[in-house]
Amino acid sequence: MRIADHVAPPPPAVVGTPYIARKLGCTTEWVTEMIRTAEIPRHFIVPGTGNGKPWKLDRKKVDKWLKNR
Repeated sequence: MRIADHVAPPPPAVVGTPYIARKLGCTTEWVTEMIRTAEIPRHFIVPGTGNGKPWKLDRKKVDKWLKNR
């Protein structure tokens, strides 16, 4: 194990569309469209986001979804 693994901050619990775009190798616009069409499940979305505000999603659910995709 590296020393950096011990001092690095834990990943955030909530992520935005850039996180998913980096993981998928696509644009944030495409991720937004996937959210709007429910290709990314709605229960990943943090309440109070979207609809004119930046989308925020639960990172653990997103990571599990991406792994099983």
